[in-house]
Amino acid sequence: MRNTVSILLLGCLALVRPVLGAETEKAADYTVVVAPGETCSKSVTSLGGSVRVAGEVKESVLMVGGRLDVQGKVGKDIITIGTQVTLADGAVIEHDLIVIGGGLSKGDRVRIGGEVMFVSRKEDLRDLASTLLPFLPESGGKSLLKGIKITLWLIVSLLVLTLFPRVVPEATELFRRHPLRIAGIGLASLFLFLVLTIVSVVLSFFLIGVPMLLLTLSGYLVVLVLGRTVLYCFVGQQALSRLLRHRVSLLASLLGGIACYALIKFLPLGGPFLLLGLDLFTLGTGVGYLLRRRLFPSL
Repeated sequence: MRNTVSILLLGCLALVRPVLGAETEKAADYTVVVAPGETCSKSVTSLGGSVRVAGEVKESVLMVGGRLDVQGKVGKDIITIGTQVTLADGAVIEHDLIVIGGGLSKGDRVRIGGEVMFVSRKEDLRDLASTLLPFLPESGGKSLLKGIKITLWLIVSLLVLTLFPRVVPEATELFRRHPLRIAGIGLASLFLFLVLTIVSVVLSFFLIGVPMLLLTLSGYLVVLVLGRTVLYCFVGQQALSRLLRHRVSLLASLLGGIACYALIKFLPLGGPFLLLGLDLFTLGTGVGYLLRRRLFPSL
């Protein structure tokens, strides 16, 4: 129940999650500070706060909104959405830098070991869609709309991964261990959502159905967002692990899963049926994880 409420408030909370496993020093202008000489062994996540990394963060920095100043070293990725990011001279990012919205300012002597993705304009959004879909035509039409939807799902999935870094791996493992049961839960959930939606629409003539419809749609959205993020990670992890013959990071799995989803979405034959099947796994994964204590008591 707590996870359900948390995800329902996704993007609306003005909270900052403290750094886990590291002592941080508080400063007037920053919510979280990793001071010079300090080492943070876990990921730093923040929603709407200000973070300064002058020491070393062993894992990733994941932020939504706020401000990020990096003068030290980040051992893995920096992923931000709507954040003002400043990288001082001498800053080191071992893996990828992904900045969606907000701003990016970096010195000439910043070292980034992976890819740099900065999305701030409509042109950048189109470039991002073209990167995911190299066959996306320059003309508009349905292909462009599909590309925009896929890009939006990428942003939403990154948001979920940023705010709930532990939930996604746990739900992915649940899906991996019980795929057939997850599919059954998905089919039952789809039927239940359809029935609740129809009943809510009928009752809306008597006012009582309006809040019921809002709750039904909100619950469906929560399940859909969580389930798709998990499914992207699982599919991407399976595909990239077989292709590269070694385990890949959760971020790489997510990007690989989005790319696979894009390929399926653009298949002229069989694509819609595959997507329908994936949606059953999506709903089953979301509902299964949120109700895992009841549905999977042995875990």
